[in-house]
Amino acid sequence: MYKEYNIEERPCCPGALARACVPFQIMNQVFSPREALQKGTLFPELYQPYVIKDDREGGCRYYG
Repeated sequence: MYKEYNIEERPCCPGALARACVPFQIMNQVFSPREALQKGTLFPELYQPYVIKDDREGGCRYYG
């Protein structure tokens, strides 16, 4: 049932799918517990909410 999966036989693109970039955390500021739960992080420098951007020409919406 399971066969070995060769990376050369991937049906999707051959390149990397994702790359992580994690900024350094400075422990001098933190959100309050309530605000941290709302924002999803304790550290203000890691808070980067997704913003909806409209591409009026193409009619597409994406998060960036």
